[in-house]
Amino acid sequence: YHFNQIEKLPLKLKLFAKIAERLHRSASKNDVIQLHLDSKKVSFLVTEDFENSPIPRILKREIIAFSDNRLHTVDHQEKSQVRILYFKSNFMEKNEEHFDKQKAFDEEVKKKVFSDFESYGMHFSDFAKSLVEHKLSLPKY
Repeated sequence: YHFNQIEKLPLKLKLFAKIAERLHRSASKNDVIQLHLDSKKVSFLVTEDFENSPIPRILKREIIAFSDNRLHTVDHQEKSQVRILYFKSNFMEKNEEHFDKQKAFDEEVKKKVFSDFESYGMHFSDFAKSLVEHKLSLPKY
């Protein structure tokens, strides 16, 4: 979920997220938070310009393990990796200004580029080539 959706989570999930914030830091507007209930971890995906980019770049992952209260950080910039957040509309509210444009783009990408979507998608360069091959352009907003 995106940071601004925390108040809409069910109580137990909200508690899980709030504990992670107490152990680590408060979420910010560029964060996407993943709750890993089975492994008792929370990941903060720190993105670049979440509000204005149709495919926000993931700058780093901050993973908090509740089992030992340890923080593990994966800095994608440091490793020269380009990681992006696919299907941004999944993390948006339906009443957000650009939701309809983003959802339409995400559906086209899902249909033409990711017919068999894997959890981490594909390398950014392959994704960019595929967008060109399928004549898909990023929504403007």
